[in-house]
Amino acid sequence: MKEVEIDETIRRDPKLYSAVEHATTLLEEEIGPSSGSVSAEWREFGADQRIPAIRLKISDWTGSAMIHFQRSMLENLSDPALRLSFVRLWGDLLQERSHKQVESLNKMIESMTDE
Repeated sequence: MKEVEIDETIRRDPKLYSAVEHATTLLEEEIGPSSGSVSAEWREFGADQRIPAIRLKISDWTGSAMIHFQRSMLENLSDPALRLSFVRLWGDLLQERSHKQVESLNKMIESMTDE
């Protein structure tokens, strides 16, 4: 990953912190060679609620995509649903990237036809 940010509430919980670090490794594997251009941000929210959640946001130069996990899902790294969630998240970011590139190409074509 280009950069990984893990919030302090996660860092203070050794079990959760370890799970997030391992999940980040899985995420990098799913993204593949492009992971060097992608940043990840892990946040815990809803700590005051009965079931707190973890938010993962990935971003690159084109935009960002995010997903929410229950803590139990991150603590079961062998669950295929976790990898599937990473694949979907990566797909969302790629879709954002594609839209930006198409928009850029359309502007370039417009400027060429206006001349």
